Amino acid sequence: MIGPLQRLTLLAKIALLASLGYLPESIRAQDLFPDKALEAAVRWEVFEKRFNTEPIKAEDVKNISQVIGKGKGIKSLEGLQHCKALAKIDLANNEISDLNPISELKLLQSIDLSSNKIESIAPIAGLINTQYLQLSKNQIADLSPLKDMKNLNSLYITDNKFKSVDPILGSKKLWTLQVAGNPLESIASLAELKGLKTVNVRNCGLKKIDFVKDLKEISLLMMEQNPIETLNPLVESCEADTGRRFAPFLRLYVDTKLIGEQSEAIDRLKKVGVKINPEVR
Repeated sequence: MIGPLQRLTLLAKIALLASLGYLPESIRAQDLFPDKALEAAVRWEVFEKRFNTEPIKAEDVKNISQVIGKGKGIKSLEGLQHCKALAKIDLANNEISDLNPISELKLLQSIDLSSNKIESIAPIAGLINTQYLQLSKNQIADLSPLKDMKNLNSLYITDNKFKSVDPILGSKKLWTLQVAGNPLESIASLAELKGLKTVNVRNCGLKKIDFVKDLKEISLLMMEQNPIETLNPLVESCEADTGRRFAPFLRLYVDTKLIGEQSEAIDRLKKVGVKINPEVR
């Protein structure tokens, strides 16, 4: 039986060996992914070790292109920094809060971290090649780290805590934007994102929708659960679409109550081909 003094001596020797690079590979590998649920997801991408329990080494994961592990109870991303070729991460519905381990994965193009426990997205500010970003159902209050993500084409960030969408105005390639369920003070600035095709602003406390006047590519607009004062900005924009570029293809979702209150506006929208609350097929 090892006594306390012997145990401390052994640990000191192991620490010294590790610092000198002499720690056995099997011991070092065990700590590559401290979160074993994450390790299991990564192991699936390492074909040579998919069905065994051999330790995963940094060399094994440096070229894998994706990690998928939805609803696996993952709490830590530690170790993913060794997956330098990752282009896709899908780790939705877990318990992740710290994004620092993926901060240098510059090849990432698709990230799904929805339904986690994320408060800060500062660590991913440098992932400027990201095109698809799904961060819905977290606790994010500040979008400023996204200001340089100019390659984003799809951003899903519903049910968080931010009040301003201004930080994403540099993402001119955006065609899908879903920000429902956030306490937005104003979204007038969205008019700058003229390429938007899908916009979801449900339950954002919106009274004015002037932003729609400049969206000439819009094909899906979801605005339910908002105290909208008037639909006139949308009506005027659709009626001005004499080339029938977008109005006949627009699907609009609004509250049934609003349809009753603004029946004239609804009739005018229908006249130019707008589909009001169409059934989902």
